[in-house]
Amino acid sequence: MKIFSPAIDKTLGEIDSEKKSLEEKCHTLVKAFDNVEQIQRELAVQIRQTFDRIRDSVDERERKLFDLSEREIDRKRTMLRDCMKLVTTRENELKQQSAKLTQTKDHKDLVNMFDFNKAARDCLQSKPDIPVSKSSEDIAVRISLTAAKRTGLDRIANFGDVAFKFD
Repeated sequence: MKIFSPAIDKTLGEIDSEKKSLEEKCHTLVKAFDNVEQIQRELAVQIRQTFDRIRDSVDERERKLFDLSEREIDRKRTMLRDCMKLVTTRENELKQQSAKLTQTKDHKDLVNMFDFNKAARDCLQSKPDIPVSKSSEDIAVRISLTAAKRTGLDRIANFGDVAFKFD
């Protein structure tokens, strides 16, 4: 037994040493798992924050485009109302002139016939410029996002990357 005892003691010592080494490795691996979990949580937060900022920017741009379009549409409405006022005013002038001339003609009022006819002719000569083409056919609004949209969507689709380095 004396011959085998030192060999067995040596083997038991090596086993204890190996067990301690395995315990240390196990402890290191548990820490690594914890670190990986922490990294995953932090990475998820960073990704979420980044895309929240992108969403905020896109939302802000959308609001700006809506505001711009609303201002332009209101401007166009104002132009149309102004043109409509011109048309209505002109219609009323012509109705008045027509009514005067018709009444003068029907009553055979020779005294006023010449004056009313001249006033009606002057009214016809003073034709106001009513820019109907500017108000009706010129409403061609388009949103120019086709190329920019495609490029932007491609950039977003490929936005960001996560690179891992394992030692």
